[in-house]
Amino acid sequence: MASAPYLHNGVWFMKWKPDPIGKWKKQRLAKESRPYPASKPPKAPLPEVLKLHAHYAEQEEKARHGFKPAADSPIGRFAQEYLRSYALGHRKSTVRGATLFISDFVKFCDTSGVKDMRLVSRPLCRKFLESLLTNGYAPNSVHVYKGYVATMFGRAVEDGVISANPWARLPLPAPKTEPPPTFWTDDEIRRIIAAGKQPYRDIYTVMANTGIRVSAVLDMRWTWIDWKTGLITVPVESSKNKAAYSVPMTAVARECLDNRRKTEGESGLVFVGVRRRNRINYDWFLEVFEKTLKAAGVPEGTPHDLRHSFARHLAEVAPINVVQAALGHKNLATTQRYTRLSAEQAKPHMERFSLGQQPEAKPEQPEA
Repeated sequence: MASAPYLHNGVWFMKWKPDPIGKWKKQRLAKESRPYPASKPPKAPLPEVLKLHAHYAEQEEKARHGFKPAADSPIGRFAQEYLRSYALGHRKSTVRGATLFISDFVKFCDTSGVKDMRLVSRPLCRKFLESLLTNGYAPNSVHVYKGYVATMFGRAVEDGVISANPWARLPLPAPKTEPPPTFWTDDEIRRIIAAGKQPYRDIYTVMANTGIRVSAVLDMRWTWIDWKTGLITVPVESSKNKAAYSVPMTAVARECLDNRRKTEGESGLVFVGVRRRNRINYDWFLEVFEKTLKAAGVPEGTPHDLRHSFARHLAEVAPINVVQAALGHKNLATTQRYTRLSAEQAKPHMERFSLGQQPEAKPEQPEA
């Protein structure tokens, strides 16, 4: 019969028999996180201690009936195996993000004295999210952290490592807020393009006139371009939505790409670095773009804001479903976020709108 949890040198232990005919095993449960004087140690175990104690007591009872006890499930080891599997079906940039976020949670658990998957509780998960906010992380980043870590624990449920996902329906410590995207005017985009050096000037031109994402434009190959149909087809491996989509070339984008074809030739990548003639690094591109914005004297933003600006200006001359197709969105609601107008921007359109009014009579022409 498994012993009750007992405290020794600040750590909770128990004794149980993994094998009914074997020896007793001293099992470490968890570290006592509550401060207490040496003369008055706490008598009531922590909830996670009771949870793990119940688990081993259940395994002992099963062993008495012929079932083998389950092996321990260290968080670090499970995270490594999960990320190895995760990398097989996701892009490198996504895998880097998942590795960073999950590693941070593993470190947090280790600092909290929790090293087993079955000991992770909802209060611990909530405490982790709150620590991110305390350390200055934006609410959006906290949502991203939760998504990556919760998915890993969902896999643990599927594999039978844990019985329930502690992240499921966990309320977030802060409301989700997204800063409005930056929209540049036609004149500001013209200044951004003029301030850029090659090949970045052409990259800005293509992004501003097609709405292609920066990751896709850096991956762009000449084989993506169909000069007869005037379409640029982004393949699955370079698409955020994991689905290929085609973007019509505007006259400006077509002229820009055609000029590059005449000078660079049609082999491999459309845009390459000046020195090494290979794919332009994303982080390096961000640094170059930031310097370009300062030189152009326009409001701060990111390369993705060229896509936002493309969507905003296209929405002024085309129906919303045309904008959706050009951006490659599956959901129309995503498109509406980029094309949402303020009251001030809607004013000129409303001034020209009328319903239920008699048309103005045309002045009579004087007889010749």
